[in-house]
Amino acid sequence: MRPRSLVIDLYANYARYRDGAASVQSLVGLLQLFDVGEETARVTLSRLKRQGWLASERRARASWYYLTDLGWQELDEGRERIFTRHGMDPWDGSWSMVIYHVPERERQVRQWLRTRLQWLGFGPLGPATWLCAHDRLHELEEAMEAAGIEAQVDLLSASTGSLARDRELARRCWDLDAVAEAYQRFVARYRPRIEDYERGVFAGAEALVEHIQLVSEYRRFPFVDPDLPRELLPPDWIGTTAHAVFLQGYELLRTPAMAYYDAEVERAGRRADAAS
Repeated sequence: MRPRSLVIDLYANYARYRDGAASVQSLVGLLQLFDVGEETARVTLSRLKRQGWLASERRARASWYYLTDLGWQELDEGRERIFTRHGMDPWDGSWSMVIYHVPERERQVRQWLRTRLQWLGFGPLGPATWLCAHDRLHELEEAMEAAGIEAQVDLLSASTGSLARDRELARRCWDLDAVAEAYQRFVARYRPRIEDYERGVFAGAEALVEHIQLVSEYRRFPFVDPDLPRELLPPDWIGTTAHAVFLQGYELLRTPAMAYYDAEVERAGRRADAAS
């Protein structure tokens, strides 16, 4: 797991429920659980500050980083994509379509668009034409504005009028077999652990590490799984089972993981007082 992703996970799962703020000392201590050294931790926090995710302030004898408006917005959007599934919602047969033209010299803009489109559940029908079975055109507009992305992008709504053609479009835009295999591996790894979670086998630092690893594994899926309506999915879609396993494991680990997080924050405060 990359240090940047770990910091974001610490804020997304713990710090956001503690006023969105955490001391540098506590973050350094928590990141050490994942073999991230102090220097790397501090550099990562500084980068997130430059990127607008975090801001810093002094509190008593310690430095703290807290979520900015952008940080809160990104975490809220991420939580929606990771924790919510819309596949069982009624579908009206409408597709959101994005067609963009980005010059070759603006590769970073093109990469940003592709990554954001994947995150929002779009799939590539062609090199510069992407489809989504949900109405997320406004979300893309907002994300482009927030990131200062200027590009020629056409936002359209489309309909084939045929469920058979819709299913063919889904097969062309996404490799659902590969997604299903990834879900199978996730279920095979974590479903047997649910009993251990229920028995409280994981406690203290182990609970927090396991919690973060579970989240890290699962939050990759919004980039590859478009959360398609059930009309477009194969029968007995394994993604439904995987989501249930994730939610159950997340909630079972959340209490002991949060308890360890709070204890580490308290310990970091004592260390800062002793060093002053």
